[in-house]
Amino acid sequence: ESMITSRDFRDTELVAIDISYNWATASHSAQLSVVDLAGVRREYKMSGMTEVALIDQFDCSAISHCTLQVSPGRVYLSLDPYEEGQESDRDNMVFIAASIERVSVGR
Repeated sequence: ESMITSRDFRDTELVAIDISYNWATASHSAQLSVVDLAGVRREYKMSGMTEVALIDQFDCSAISHCTLQVSPGRVYLSLDPYEEGQESDRDNMVFIAASIERVSVGR
């Protein structure tokens, strides 16, 4: 399976965010679904969530810029970065987790 990069999210449309909480085990997760220009839907699961920061006025579903930084035990994803490729406290639509995986691809 190929490595997930910011290209997997750039130039897509965000169609779903599902955040799951498990307080008993403190194993929170988020599932994100995007559709690319060819109509292919891809779903990603971020496990071991430690932070989510979202402000959305529901005025734009397109992801034109994205920051995805993966290091051992930490994944930082911003679907609305202040500056693409750089982690910033001015980023929006931020997800921080222990891991990210592609869970499905289809139409």
